[in-house]
Amino acid sequence: MASQCHQHPHTDSLYKKTLSEVENTFNQNLSAFKKRLIKFKGTSYSFFNTHNEKNVYDSIYVDGSHHPNDVLIDAIKSFEALKAGGLSYLMITFGNITLML
Repeated sequence: MASQCHQHPHTDSLYKKTLSEVENTFNQNLSAFKKRLIKFKGTSYSFFNTHNEKNVYDSIYVDGSHHPNDVLIDAIKSFEALKAGGLSYLMITFGNITLML
């Protein structure tokens, strides 16, 4: 028997509210660094297509797609954009395991 997904009528709005709260917390946590922080909200693909400079960032944090090919591209592009000695943080989740690289 095929399973059916029954969505709660408020699932979409609850999801958006939760994401909004997470982003607000992120912004508050980094507010002390806002003069030297560049935040980009969008896909890694769109970021790296419009910001293709090499060796310019001190630190990069990516919490993006969890598909293996996307993770590999994020890693390569992040490392290319970093200054020598820079730090790249990639948040990768496989099932219930989360890795920080």
